[in-house]
Amino acid sequence: MEKGLVIKAVLQMTAIVIAASLLALLGNSARKESLPLATSLSMDSRCGSVTDTLRVFSVKDALNETERENAVFLDIRPRSEFLKGHIKGAVNLVYSVLEHFPEKSIDSLKKMDKVFVYSLDGLDGKDRQAAGELLEAGVKGAVILSGGFLAWVKAGGIYSGTPPSDERPLE
Repeated sequence: MEKGLVIKAVLQMTAIVIAASLLALLGNSARKESLPLATSLSMDSRCGSVTDTLRVFSVKDALNETERENAVFLDIRPRSEFLKGHIKGAVNLVYSVLEHFPEKSIDSLKKMDKVFVYSLDGLDGKDRQAAGELLEAGVKGAVILSGGFLAWVKAGGIYSGTPPSDERPLE
């Protein structure tokens, strides 16, 4: 493509964007209750969520709690990852943002004092989302295991299978 044609195309696109912006501004100003062009967002205007109130436990604290309470470790990773290695005695309940946990599983978790939700390392936020969903479903003991399975293994926690890799699996 010739340099002159490229410049012409860029100028035409710029003109279209400017014209569309002007039309939007005119349309907005014609409204009785026009929308502000810019507003500051204070932290008070942030939507609240149950994930804001979730408790996070270190591996050390989780070990202390499991010795005293009716607790379970809930591994939310895909079944294939769970089978490679997991916290000894953990239950696998795969978490998906597209599907809710089964009611039968929720009912059994409601009986537990603590449900330590974990993923590989907690970096993707799925453990927080899953624990939040459990809290909303009435599982009052849902908490997050900080650092997930990697932190557990690094701290010398007992696990089944092979030690995990620091590399995240491709999804």
